[in-house]
Amino acid sequence: MDTMGPAHRVLTAQKQQVVITVHEISCGKTGATESVTSRASSESCSIVNVKRSPRRNGTAAIEHGPQVNQWGKAKERLKLAHQMADSTLNDFRKAYQPISNSHQFARRIVQPLATWKGKNHRVLTGHSLGSTTIRDGENDKTVIHAASHNYAGFYGITPEVEQLHHLGLQSLHVADPESCPALTTAFHDKLASFFSADFCVTTSSGYGSNLLAFPAILDPTWMIILDEKSHNSMNVGTYLSNVCKVVRFHHNDMLHLEEVLMKHSQQHENIMVAVEGLFSMDGTIPPLDQLANLKSRYGFTLFVDEAHSLLSVGATGHGCLELWNEAHPDAPVDPELIDIRTATLSKSLASIGGLVCGKARFKAAILRQRDELFKQGMDPTLTATMIQCLHILNQPAILRRRLRRMRRVITFVRAELERFGLHIYGDAITPVLPIHTGPPSLAAKMSYVLRNKGILATPVSKPATEFWESRVRVCLSADHTDEMINALVRGIIVAAQEIGIVKQYNLQPRTFHMPTTDSTDEEAIEARDSYQVIKDLILQDTATKTQQDTDQNMIQAGHLARQNFGIAAGGSRWISGTFSIHVELEALLSQIVDLPEAMAYADHYVGLSSTIAALCRPMSSYKTHTFLLPEDVPQVVLDGIKISSKKTTPSTQYYSSLESLNTILEQTTRKHQQFTLYLDTSAITETALQTLLQNRRNLSKSFSGLTVLLRDSAQKLTTKQGQQELKDMVSTLRQLARNVLVFGSFHQYFGIPGAYLVGTEEIIEEFRYSSRGYMFSTASLPFTMGMIAERLRSLA
Repeated sequence: MDTMGPAHRVLTAQKQQVVITVHEISCGKTGATESVTSRASSESCSIVNVKRSPRRNGTAAIEHGPQVNQWGKAKERLKLAHQMADSTLNDFRKAYQPISNSHQFARRIVQPLATWKGKNHRVLTGHSLGSTTIRDGENDKTVIHAASHNYAGFYGITPEVEQLHHLGLQSLHVADPESCPALTTAFHDKLASFFSADFCVTTSSGYGSNLLAFPAILDPTWMIILDEKSHNSMNVGTYLSNVCKVVRFHHNDMLHLEEVLMKHSQQHENIMVAVEGLFSMDGTIPPLDQLANLKSRYGFTLFVDEAHSLLSVGATGHGCLELWNEAHPDAPVDPELIDIRTATLSKSLASIGGLVCGKARFKAAILRQRDELFKQGMDPTLTATMIQCLHILNQPAILRRRLRRMRRVITFVRAELERFGLHIYGDAITPVLPIHTGPPSLAAKMSYVLRNKGILATPVSKPATEFWESRVRVCLSADHTDEMINALVRGIIVAAQEIGIVKQYNLQPRTFHMPTTDSTDEEAIEARDSYQVIKDLILQDTATKTQQDTDQNMIQAGHLARQNFGIAAGGSRWISGTFSIHVELEALLSQIVDLPEAMAYADHYVGLSSTIAALCRPMSSYKTHTFLLPEDVPQVVLDGIKISSKKTTPSTQYYSSLESLNTILEQTTRKHQQFTLYLDTSAITETALQTLLQNRRNLSKSFSGLTVLLRDSAQKLTTKQGQQELKDMVSTLRQLARNVLVFGSFHQYFGIPGAYLVGTEEIIEEFRYSSRGYMFSTASLPFTMGMIAERLRSLA
């Protein structure tokens, strides 16, 4: 029997380095093309050998790629200097200049690199499956989708799944858990049971799950210790809490974590250590044996974000703890090791939303915080998410089979790419393959070259990674066919050769082949039973429903968008690409409000707080920055200021009415002073607005910067008359301010989770990079965008 070259990765262990070796056993003969085949049985993919070697510094040996030499760094700096000069010249051709440090960085570094000078925009026009279609100029072309989080391969819509989603959208509220108690209870019970948790609470986005969990638990009696590579939402959740102290430890470095614990453990009543189950930019998993050892000695609470590890690692998809114990059968960690988990439902579970589950002692605090966030505008979970997640989790047999396939794919692709000299970060058995390029321009160029070869993969650089550790991130899926895998490997190798990061020309890529396995009787029974259970739940809730909340034209638009674009978005838009339906909706919003650009958020609370935080960025041309807020400002706005950078948080000044705002502006004497003004459509009168405008004209020489954020809580956007009133407000405000933004809630308007931000071009293009809830959160599902677009068109 032929044995494929083993893929080696390092996992840390107590005072030792653990090397996991995964062997794939072929069941066929090696032909002239060096065909490598894999068995369908679970035994052929077991972890059969664990080697221990001395550890030097407590960190995983796979954290860092080859160093960029001084000549390479000098060439990169020259490239970036030329790029900045070119971008700056383009700015002078426009009617505006970047006014903030964030905008300069986004405009002159991030955007040219990410889009490879405007040629690598990734607009998806088909389903986010193993392959998809993207818009390339005026034409669509088919590409292998290696940027989606479709790890377990459940993004496809079978006839049964389509029937369930059709029935759910036709019969139930789009997002109102209280109106479908049977479905909601079954959904939460299933998730809690899956993780053997005492409770489970869900949110409308995975990003929001950490904004719920951390503030609920952390109070002044707590200290939190975060892995330095923790997701942005974990950091934001920490900022929102009232925790006593925040410390970060080096990524997966348990020696450093122990140093922190030794230094601080006696000073705090409660300590939380927070890690991720799978760090998505590095492909690493945490060393759970060492965490267990430290937990037994220091008694901390262990928090794990399983966003990328849920249904992607472990034989049954139960995440990092299951994976670790499979790798260490002789010394497993306690199944109760993790005290509280968060996760997203928008990756392997093929929907959108987040969850918080854990031990009973946290339940009351989580529920209190959930209710508070609902008051502040956090949206409820989609009914479609409940249907999708239940249908997947009710079918463990097919899940096991798909995860077996994915593990074989992972093993083959890693081994083959490493054979050609590519350095891949991460552990051997995770579906995230970050390919080292070094300089960020090479990551951007490689992504562009790959797209030209029919492969969609994401360039990643600072701030997501170290500057000289830039990479292209490839996500593998059980949905990738043998043909896709072979084309993917060959495309990556050729692209790497073209840009010069590998020099192997004398090798020939081997061929991956895994015999197709028909579904078993067990799988067929599970699928049939799952369909019937969910259908019965929908019908049970339909019988108690009092009214239909959505008009039929919107419902039909949702069905059509689901058929055209599938169920899931697959990730945030800068990672997975953006669907054309999102672009169309944003263009429609821009037209209605009469502002040049728009962007959509998946959740109202996340969107508004992220917008406020982004507005607090440092201003490059102004000496001071003041936020002008009404005295009855909602808490979500204050939360946005709270999560902004402490070094650049602007001062705040409160006004009781627009008349008192005039008085504040009249007292302004400093030049080069930046103001950001928060207004609400429910508190504006035309007379007060005109007075404010006249006052601003009189003061035009006193200060030169003003940004206005107008929140449409009066729901002006939902009627033709209201839209005209909103346009008139915007027209007046544009005479008053350099930048005008309008923010509104789709859930408040139409009962559909999500929000939008419309504004001037310069600030929207900046916020697509600097607004955390947009940059680091999964895009709204295509079918909801189609429904909203239909309603807005009907009002035009």
